[in-house]
Amino acid sequence: MEWTGWLTLAIAVLGAVLGVLNTMRDIYRDKVRLRVIPVWMTRQASIDEVDARVLFTTRSDSGLDHNPTGQIGIQVINTGFVEVTIKSVGFTRGGIFARLRPESLRTIPIMGDALKMTALPAVLPPRTSIIIWSRAIGDDLYGFTKGITRAYVETACDVRVFGTSRLLRRLSRGRRHAPDRG
Repeated sequence: MEWTGWLTLAIAVLGAVLGVLNTMRDIYRDKVRLRVIPVWMTRQASIDEVDARVLFTTRSDSGLDHNPTGQIGIQVINTGFVEVTIKSVGFTRGGIFARLRPESLRTIPIMGDALKMTALPAVLPPRTSIIIWSRAIGDDLYGFTKGITRAYVETACDVRVFGTSRLLRRLSRGRRHAPDRG
């Protein structure tokens, strides 16, 4: 084969590889991608001059030690490139077979944001996040979270995404304070 044949072959292979890469990128780009993270509100402060509230939150379970009577919320982060409509947010009680049989999944939805900062359904633009706060506080919270396994978010196109954390596992076991390690 002459050099023109080799050049033609190289350009054809390069075009095929780039075509496959662009197809994979488009599929990845148009996919709903959300992160679901349970968060704990350690305290709340208000700014009188601008009539606003400042929330201090943490993702770790250390917030339970600082403020055991805080409030739990679910942070939903849209890490994708498409706008997503959030239909419901809540917690699940279910075992290991919940993924195999989604109809057996027992959900505990959060019916509305307790702080009235976000209304559901909510449109979540790309690269943004919202936090939906539960109404359960104090002793009600520990009864509410007993046995929950994961937090979930459901979109308007019926995509469910789950998330968990050490904070949620500790709350589901009913522990307000850190276990003694002595």
